Amino acid sequence: MNLLRILSFISVTAAAAALGRDIFLSFSAGRLASTSLGALWFSLHPPSLNLFQAVVERYIAPVIWDPYIVAVLKSPAWLDMIVLAVILLAPVWLFRRRTRS
Repeated sequence: MNLLRILSFISVTAAAAALGRDIFLSFSAGRLASTSLGALWFSLHPPSLNLFQAVVERYIAPVIWDPYIVAVLKSPAWLDMIVLAVILLAPVWLFRRRTRS
C-alpha cells in the first residue's frame, strides 16, 4: 500500500508541474494554453510513445487504441495525472483499516 501512495504522490507532483507549465504558457501566449498528455509524452521521449502504440495495437487490442487511448492522450496532462493518482489511491482508501471508536 505504501508503493501506491508513493506512486500517487509522484502522479500529483507531475500534475502540479504540468498545470504550472500550462499556466506559464497561458500567461506567455496571452491565451489559454493546455498541453495534452500525448504532446508532453512526445516532447519527452517520442520512441516510447511509438512503442506503446505498437504494443497496444499488436498485443492487447487494436480497437482500443483509437477511440480510448487517443482520447486520453489528447486530454490535458495535468487532468490525466490527477485521475491516475485517484485510481492509485482508491485501493488504499477502500481497504484501509478502520479503528473502532
